[in-house]
Amino acid sequence: MANYAGNEALLNDVADLAVAMRRAQGFRASSQDESRPYVSVTVECICESFWSIEKRLTLLDWNVGDAFPWPLIRMALFYAVAQKVGLYQPPHPVMSSGKGLKRDRSKTKHRKSFPSSGLVRAVAGAYGKFAKSHRCGVLMATRRTGGTELYTKALRAELGSGALLLDRAWDGTIAKGAVDFDNLLSEYRARYRDQVFILTFRDRMVCEEIREQFFDRLGVDIGDLAKLCQSRTASFLKLRKGFTEFFGMNPVKKLFLTNAYGLSTTAALEGARAQGAHVIELQHGIISPFHLGYSWPGRPQVPYSPDELWCFGKFWPESTPLPAKTSSRVIGAPYVYELAAKAVGPRDEKIVVFTSQGVVGQQLFGMALEAARRRPDLQIVFRLHPSEILEQYEDSLRGCDDVPSNFSLSHRDPNIFALLATAAIQVGAFSTTLFEGMSLGTRTIVVDLPGAEYMRPVIGKGDALLVRDVDELVSALDRARSRRIRNIITRSPQHGLSDSRSGNQARDTNHTIQTRHQRIQLLGALCDRRNRSEP
Repeated sequence: MANYAGNEALLNDVADLAVAMRRAQGFRASSQDESRPYVSVTVECICESFWSIEKRLTLLDWNVGDAFPWPLIRMALFYAVAQKVGLYQPPHPVMSSGKGLKRDRSKTKHRKSFPSSGLVRAVAGAYGKFAKSHRCGVLMATRRTGGTELYTKALRAELGSGALLLDRAWDGTIAKGAVDFDNLLSEYRARYRDQVFILTFRDRMVCEEIREQFFDRLGVDIGDLAKLCQSRTASFLKLRKGFTEFFGMNPVKKLFLTNAYGLSTTAALEGARAQGAHVIELQHGIISPFHLGYSWPGRPQVPYSPDELWCFGKFWPESTPLPAKTSSRVIGAPYVYELAAKAVGPRDEKIVVFTSQGVVGQQLFGMALEAARRRPDLQIVFRLHPSEILEQYEDSLRGCDDVPSNFSLSHRDPNIFALLATAAIQVGAFSTTLFEGMSLGTRTIVVDLPGAEYMRPVIGKGDALLVRDVDELVSALDRARSRRIRNIITRSPQHGLSDSRSGNQARDTNHTIQTRHQRIQLLGALCDRRNRSEP
């Protein structure tokens, strides 16, 4: 290999040849007899394969081009494997089909390009915050409910106008005073597109070894892993370089974000960290022993993990092995109660809500229809996930001969929390909405579909019923009404982070947040608040 030093293209050809020769020697033939049939593969089985392979091959130590590729590809590879074996549909049908919700850039006001001399202006127009220092930055989530980004709403209100906001709304309606995160991504990908990154011979062979390991364990060929690794690592390096520049010009002491395991979010996290920021992830969905964005058995040192994870309740970090350097803190989820308070009328004991999830939506849809046929005394509402396409389900209904009159679809209106606050029972596989509904007192039934493993802790504690098929489901609809509900999501007195009148304080493993001053310190708030008197 030394004779090819400096000739990356030739090295790549040599690696291709070595991989081809390795396959020709028959890894498929030698593995086929021991491979598992697709029908026996479960989410738990897939996760165990990931944990075993990454430990055996020490993949957390695998370094490629000044990056650690395994955390960058782990979740993408998990979904690819789950779809390959037939467990999951695409996780986000909207983005997979090209229909439905997409980023509408026409709504982004005053869009301007970045001058190559540096970032001196926000995408949303001339912007006074640039080239200033901020105590806190907030990378907002993509989800909107009623036009509002809920996960960071209370935090942004507490921090005030001095915080540096980065927004990435799917509908293109960037929050006032925020930087357009997606346009930053476009800028950095274009600015550094001429940089060449090619996997080394050793890296290609590591990818091939991973591929063989998955085939041996699951009987599934994950395809060209080197291509996935090349693409995601190259993209990460470009974006990290850009965000290191960005936070160098706009330094923050703390960066708050959601979905820290996403590729672009990870790049922003590392860019801020390179400039000295402390990174805090806000829980935005399920955290489970079987969610590979969070679960790391043995709690190893994981590159790119946040410094802290602020959770809806203590149930979540207690049930999931987080990375070694990620501490947890409980802050609750004020948005759940705020939106549920807008519900009109009392709880209706005849309403049953099926909460869909893109990867198992069609299976839940079929069960909901059959449940409506068998229980005409109940109103069955099938609530789509925000990423699902309403027209697809409407087409499915038109193709049915006997759609019961007590069955209906629901897609964004009313808000899901108001709907659950008035329903007696909710049914699903592993949607975050199931936990949110439980916090509102909605009785819960979990269907044993792929991903139901995520719900094992609450099922084991008796907070939800598990059913295997529609027969058990129909029977369980009556039993579910008598189930108790554990407080999975912490509820603060006024349902806001900054409220100080508390007899039920948010807790973590270290201390209780008791006073307004302590809460402000915890949030890393700005503007000399330490001199403000406590109420």
